[in-house]
Amino acid sequence: MGTVQINRQAKYKSEEYTDLEMPSDDMDDYLENYHSKLVKARKETKCHYCGTTIKAGDQALSEKCFIDGKPYYIHDCLDCVEDVIKGWDDEAQTRWEQRAKESGYI
Repeated sequence: MGTVQINRQAKYKSEEYTDLEMPSDDMDDYLENYHSKLVKARKETKCHYCGTTIKAGDQALSEKCFIDGKPYYIHDCLDCVEDVIKGWDDEAQTRWEQRAKESGYI
């Protein structure tokens, strides 16, 4: 018998993800046409913030914009996004550091 894979799904309402602007290292000065939405990953990718693998079928936050006239596309894992929604605190920072270390991001 095969293993059943359960994909990571969002905990909050879709609007809470799309109304959120993720930390952008003061990129507001040169971001153009910023757009974000909750998506189902079509293929495996990495979280822009922690480097964790986002598996195909998992939900993630897709962010799109232009920087210096060039398109810029990233995906953020729900763990990072949901920590921002809840309010980034010391515990969120610890969770991010753990994910980032496990993924080899830091």
